Amino acid sequence: MPFFMCLYWTCVLALEWRRKGDELLRWLMWYMLACTILYFGHCVYFNRCMNTVPMSDILYVTCNLLVFPLYYMYVKGLTVPYFLSDRRRQKMSAIKLTMPALLIGVSIGVLYMCMGKAETAHFIDEYLYHDRLSTLQGKELALGIVHHVGKGLFMLEVVLLLVFGLQFIRQYNKMVEDNYADVEDKKLHRVQFALILFVLAAVLSIVSNLLGRFRFMDSIAALATASFLFTTLIFLLGYVGLVQEFSVRDIENDCANDSDFEEKGAEENSSDVETAEPKQQGQNEKNDDSIDKNTSHEQMRWLGERISNLMEEEQVYLQHDLRIIDLAYRLNTNRTYIQRAILEIRQCSFSEYINQLRIDYADRLLEEHPEYAITEIAERSGYTSLSTFYRNYRSIRGRTPKAKQE
Repeated sequence: MPFFMCLYWTCVLALEWRRKGDELLRWLMWYMLACTILYFGHCVYFNRCMNTVPMSDILYVTCNLLVFPLYYMYVKGLTVPYFLSDRRRQKMSAIKLTMPALLIGVSIGVLYMCMGKAETAHFIDEYLYHDRLSTLQGKELALGIVHHVGKGLFMLEVVLLLVFGLQFIRQYNKMVEDNYADVEDKKLHRVQFALILFVLAAVLSIVSNLLGRFRFMDSIAALATASFLFTTLIFLLGYVGLVQEFSVRDIENDCANDSDFEEKGAEENSSDVETAEPKQQGQNEKNDDSIDKNTSHEQMRWLGERISNLMEEEQVYLQHDLRIIDLAYRLNTNRTYIQRAILEIRQCSFSEYINQLRIDYADRLLEEHPEYAITEIAERSGYTSLSTFYRNYRSIRGRTPKAKQE
C-alpha cells in the first residue's frame, strides 16, 4: 500500500509542479519519488525476488538516506527567506545533503559488482534476511559494514531534520506574527504536525531496522499494521504539501512590493524623528545630535506613541487581514521600525498587539451591545473567522466571549 500511495502522490505532484511551476512542489515530488523507490525495494525484499534483490538493495539504501534531505529541502523552501529564489544556494544545499546517500549507494553497488554469485547469495541470506554480520568475511563483511554505516547515518538524519525543521518552522511562524495580524491561515501548524509524524514514523522505521526486516516476514499482522501506518503518513504528507498555500515567498513578495517605499520611509522617518523630538523635548536637546536616532530608545518610544494614536483615532486594528506594512504606509515609516517599536514598548509581536486591541474592542461591544450575536461581534472586531476569534479571546481572557456575554 505505501508503494502505491507514494506513486500516486508522485504523479499528482509532478502534474501540479508542471502546471504551477512551484519549486516547493518539485522538492515534495522528489521526496515522494524517493519513497516510491524505497517501498519498491520493500516489495522486492518481502516477495524474495532474489535476482532483483542486489539492485533493489542499492536503491533501497540510497533512497532511505535521501528521503530526509529531500523533505528537509521542502521545509527549508517553505520557511527560509530567499532560499528558493537563490538557485545557486539551493543547488549547493542539495548537493551537500544528498552526497552521503549517493556515496553509500555507490559503495554498495561497487561491492556487489566485485562479489561473485555465491558471495552475493550468501550475503543476502545471512545479512539481509537474517541480520547476521559475524558470519561474513572479506567483501561481504565490507558490504555489511557499509549497510551499518547507512543505518547510523539514517538515525543522524532523523535527529537533524527534527531539530532544524522545527527551528525553521518556529522562525517562520515568528516572522508571520511580526508581519501579519491574522496568522491562523499563514502559520505552518499542519506542516509542523506532519513533520513530527514523519519523525515518529522514522523512529518506528529505525526500531524495525534494528530488529531486522526479516522478522516481519513471519507476521502478516505486523506487516499489515506497519503498511497501514506508513500509508496513512504518506497520504498526510502529500495532502498537507498540496493544500499548503501560504509560505515565506508570500512574505518575500510583500517585502519586495514595498521595498522602495520602505527605503523612502526609513529616510523620512529618521528625518521626522530629528525634527519632532526637539518639539517635544525642547531646544536643549539640540546638542544630542550625535545620538543614533535609528537605534535609540527615544525613537522607538516616539514611534510607539504614533502607533498608539493611530490605533485610538482611526481604529485601524479593525481592518481585516491587516499587515504591518499597512501601518508603515500610514505612518510613512518602514515595517522594521514598527516591529522594533512594538517589541520594545509593548513587549509583544505585531499580531499579539493587534489581537489584544481587537479583544478589548470586542469586550466593549459585548458590554454596550448585548443584543449583538457573537458572529457579529467577531466581524466588527476585525475577525473573518469565528473560530479564530474564539481562540484569541480564550487565549487573552481565559474564557469564551459567550461566557462574557452571559
